[in-house]
Amino acid sequence: MNKVAIVTGGGSGLGQAVALRLAKEGIHIAVVDIQEEGGNATVKQAKALGVASFFCEGRCFKAGRSEKLCGSNCRPVWHN
Repeated sequence: MNKVAIVTGGGSGLGQAVALRLAKEGIHIAVVDIQEEGGNATVKQAKALGVASFFCEGRCFKAGRSEKLCGSNCRPVWHN
């Protein structure tokens, strides 16, 4: 499967649960959160499930912000 999800708030709580559920489905994950420790923990768990994953520190409030925040980071991860 070649799907990618950007999960905002993926460092804890519901966002983390969503990220890990998607990872279990084989979907690669970009975790966005303001808490680096939690975001990196989610990335580690997602990678253990066999998907590519990375962390972006930041907030996504406005439409289009996710693409601007993670867009440049996604290319090297997904197109190695």
